[in-house]
Amino acid sequence: MNTIVKRENILKPVLAVLGVVERKQTMPILSNVLIKINKNSISATGTDLEVELVAIEPHAGAAGELDTTVPGRKFADILRSFPEGQEVTLALDGDRLHLKAGRSRFTLVTQPVDDFPLVGEPETPSHAHVSERKLRELIRRTHFSMAQNDVRYYLNGLRIEFVGKHMRAVATDGHRLALGEIEIGSSEGIQEGMGVIVPRKGVLELERLITDQDREIRIAFGTNHLRIDLGELVITSKLVEGRFPDYQSVIPKDGRHRLLIERERLKLALSRAAILANEKVRGVRLCFESQGLRVVGHNTEQEEAEDLVEVSYGGESFEVGFNVSYLLDVLNAMDDREIELLINDPNSSCLIDTGESGNYRYVIMPMRL
Repeated sequence: MNTIVKRENILKPVLAVLGVVERKQTMPILSNVLIKINKNSISATGTDLEVELVAIEPHAGAAGELDTTVPGRKFADILRSFPEGQEVTLALDGDRLHLKAGRSRFTLVTQPVDDFPLVGEPETPSHAHVSERKLRELIRRTHFSMAQNDVRYYLNGLRIEFVGKHMRAVATDGHRLALGEIEIGSSEGIQEGMGVIVPRKGVLELERLITDQDREIRIAFGTNHLRIDLGELVITSKLVEGRFPDYQSVIPKDGRHRLLIERERLKLALSRAAILANEKVRGVRLCFESQGLRVVGHNTEQEEAEDLVEVSYGGESFEVGFNVSYLLDVLNAMDDREIELLINDPNSSCLIDTGESGNYRYVIMPMRL
C-alpha cells in the first residue's frame, strides 16, 4: 500500500533524530531510523544504545500506514533533495522501500522493525515537571565542566539531583566544577537527595534539542534511564552507574579575599591576556592589588600580556595562577552583569558566584605558573 506524505512532514522528525545515528556501526541496524506513519502522525526514532530520540510530527495528513527502518542519513539526504512542498510516495515491498517524488525514484534496503532496539518506559514512575527554558539554561551553564574520556567514568556526565523543591545539576572534571539549580513544579516519587548521572552524549543531545520555550516539560527517572518528554520529541538517555564525588567538600565555604567585578570587563581582560598565554598550559596570573585586578599572560618565548581591571579591593596583595580557558568558559556561560570572586590564598581554589540570584556557582582549582 502506498503512503503519501509531504516532504517537510517527514523530513523534520528524521532530522531531529539524526544526531544519534552514526554512519558506521558495529550493529548495522543502528545506522537506521525507525519510521512509523499512521493517519494522525509521523514518528522517527534513532538510537546509539546510549541515547534514544523519538520525534513526532502530528497532523501530518498522511495517507496510508508504514512501519519500517531505513538508512537514516541516506533517507534524509534523499528527502532534502526534493523541493519544498513536494509530495513523497512511500511503498514497502519486502525489504525494499520505494520512494517516488515527481519524476524521481529511489529504492532503499530496509531492516526488520523487530530488530530495532527500543529502550521502553522507565522502570519507576518518579517524575517532575520543570520549565523547558530554565532546564536549557541549567544545562548550558553547567555542562562544559564535564570530563571527556576520563577513566573515572562517572565524571564523564552531568549529575542531576533533587534538593527540596529544586533540581540541581553538577559537573566536574577534577580541575573545575559547575553547580546550578532551578525550581521544579509538580512531582511524584521524587525523594530528597535522589540523583542520577546522565552521560556526556545524552547531555549534549539535550542541549541541542531543548528550546527556550516557556512551558513545563516532564522528566522521568528509572533505574537505568532518564526520559524527557517535550511533546513533539522524547529524549531517553541511559544513566551512568557510579558514585559521584562529594562535590560539596570542594566548594569554598568562605573567602578571605572577595572581589566584586563586572563580568564583561574581566572577560575582555582575560581574552587579551590569553593571546600570549602558553598554548599548552593556558595559564594566566591574577594579581590582586590595591589598584584592582591585574591579569598577566606569558609564554615560553618570554612574551607577556598584561591588563588591569580597576575595581575596589582593600585586601592584601597576592597572585594566583589559573587556566584561562576554564575562567573564560565560566564567564561565557554566565549572564550576570557583576560576579563575585572569592579566594582564601594563592594555593586555594577560586569560587565564582553569581551574586544576585545565587543559583549558579563555579569552582576552579589553581595552577602553578
